[in-house]
Amino acid sequence: QAAAQAAAQAAAQAAAQAAAEAAAKDHDTQLRQALQFTVGSIARETAANAEPSVQPPMMGGPAISTLTEVLFRYSKSVASDLKHFAKHGKRTVISCDDVKLLARKLPSLHNDLEAYEAAYLTKEKAPSRKRKKSSSAGGGGGGNDADRLGRQAGELRAG
Repeated sequence: QAAAQAAAQAAAQAAAQAAAEAAAKDHDTQLRQALQFTVGSIARETAANAEPSVQPPMMGGPAISTLTEVLFRYSKSVASDLKHFAKHGKRTVISCDDVKLLARKLPSLHNDLEAYEAAYLTKEKAPSRKRKKSSSAGGGGGGNDADRLGRQAGELRAG
């Protein structure tokens, strides 16, 4: 009886995992299709708006598909990097600073992002995570263990 229940539970878990994987593949497929449509639209628009004296070559279907795949994989890499930057900063939300950190090796892009942020986004300074050292008699600046635990509990509630 117990073996049959365990087998049924394992089968249900396997089915749920297969359904989740199928949903993820379907989502990826939808994203790829939307990206391919956008890449094709940009290629057509660029060709249509080019000066007649400098007519760029038309982009064929295989080139659009290849560019779509490159962009899709690069986007996944960028998303992963941004997630790790935020996690390293002990945040659950990706910030403008994370995006600028990603662009740090491309000075012109970094400068464009700085200008965009200054022009369109309000800078809301988040409270600094660094704490001032208290001026206790011990000179160590940390206070006693009870004070430190109280501060840590307050930071956990706030963060």
